[in-house]
Amino acid sequence: VINYGSAVRYFRPNATHDVTGYSVRVFNNELYLSSSNGVYVTPLQPNYLDHSLSPGQFTLVSGSDRGEAWRLEELNGELLLGHNRGLFRIVDHTVTPIAEGTGSWLVLPLASVYPITQTLVGTYGGINLLHYAPGRFWQVRTLTGLQDSYRFLELDGEQIWASHPYRGIYQLHLNADRTAYQARLFTEEDGLPSSYQNYVFKIKGRIVFATTNGLYEFDPEGKRFVPSRRFSVFKGMSIKFLRDDTEGNIWFCSGSRIGVASYKTDRGVYALTYFPEIEGLNTSGFENIYPFNTQNVYIGSEKGVIHVNYQKYRNRTVKPAVLLTSVVATAKKDSIIFDGYSPLKTDTVSALFDPEVNELDANFDSFVFTFAGPSYGIHGQLDYCYWLEGYDTDWSVWTSNTEKAYTNLPSGTYTFKVKSRNNLLEESPVETFTFVIRPPWYKTVWALLGYLLLILAMIYFVFRWQQQAWQAKQEEFDKEMKQLRYIHQLE
Repeated sequence: VINYGSAVRYFRPNATHDVTGYSVRVFNNELYLSSSNGVYVTPLQPNYLDHSLSPGQFTLVSGSDRGEAWRLEELNGELLLGHNRGLFRIVDHTVTPIAEGTGSWLVLPLASVYPITQTLVGTYGGINLLHYAPGRFWQVRTLTGLQDSYRFLELDGEQIWASHPYRGIYQLHLNADRTAYQARLFTEEDGLPSSYQNYVFKIKGRIVFATTNGLYEFDPEGKRFVPSRRFSVFKGMSIKFLRDDTEGNIWFCSGSRIGVASYKTDRGVYALTYFPEIEGLNTSGFENIYPFNTQNVYIGSEKGVIHVNYQKYRNRTVKPAVLLTSVVATAKKDSIIFDGYSPLKTDTVSALFDPEVNELDANFDSFVFTFAGPSYGIHGQLDYCYWLEGYDTDWSVWTSNTEKAYTNLPSGTYTFKVKSRNNLLEESPVETFTFVIRPPWYKTVWALLGYLLLILAMIYFVFRWQQQAWQAKQEEFDKEMKQLRYIHQLE
């Protein structure tokens, strides 16, 4: 099925061979995409607010191939590229070297005032110092300090945080002339849930550390890492990438899932929205998200890049719905008691059946309910919640399962309720199915009435037996008293 109006689209810059998308940048009305084999560029037509609708073809930036093009950065109005072969500028669709040799991951500006004259470069084997003068970048030196692969760097006042997925978190301090740095390694012993899979990011101006158990922050007084209270919505989640956008949303990668945390001002909490239609398609190990604006969010993929029009995605008009597709009752043989078309209804709760019709013998005590959503594509990614009224105490947790079984149900009246929810947390109307399990013959009203009569008869016969026994004893007593009086008269 082709959904031409989809808010999710796929860009594959190389028509011959698939390339992995590592980074995206919009620069001078052009879309640049760095990949596992160079950088590709395509023009963006200004009259198309949604970039996925802009006509154009990708072309390879000259000199950018023959290695991984890791990351695109805009600095001082110039477009820089961290590459497997070093650090480069991109000018007129051609790369020119700034520092060749050691592979470069990223650049970290040491100031926020334009123009930024000094910048750090995280490389495969340490940190370099980059200088800028109008129209020119050049590498000043490689800083003296702990040599490691610095793929994640964030500036935090006078200190720098770096993370390594297989070592821990580094706290770096530059000396005054920026020729060297001191490094301290923090691990699980310093409050982190694990020494592995830790990543540093700056979100809403705060330094946070993505871990296998949510987000952490550093407590300078205790010199330990503590769970972040502000971002507690991520508690228990393994996070590998974070990026905030201009609207205050936080985009993230958790395992194979892509999501966004949007702040709900009315409730004062973050709400998580996932994109199940692209689950497992993002780049693994080199996760990246570039939220240019609400209509153009780019997500690195194993095959190019994924484009999400988030504004269109969250404003879609198709609301979730749910259909009860079958109900199977089990005894010695299975019996399908409902398997047909259920029309969608607009009522909050729509009852499908008259309870007087769906009465079953007592030996039908096990049931399998099957349900589904009638939508497809991005609208068909639903979770379900159910409740068997008369047996369950409340609604179940949300699940992607479309079947629920119950066994050994006692006799009584039951109503099975089911509803669906999409990834925007919108819920469908509730569908219901009511049925009655008749009691076994020994629990029917007539049986109970018979039990009552039998008990009353037993009480009556016991009473009569006791009464007769009492009369017999009374007669025997009277006879003994008569004999005693007779003997007394003879005396």
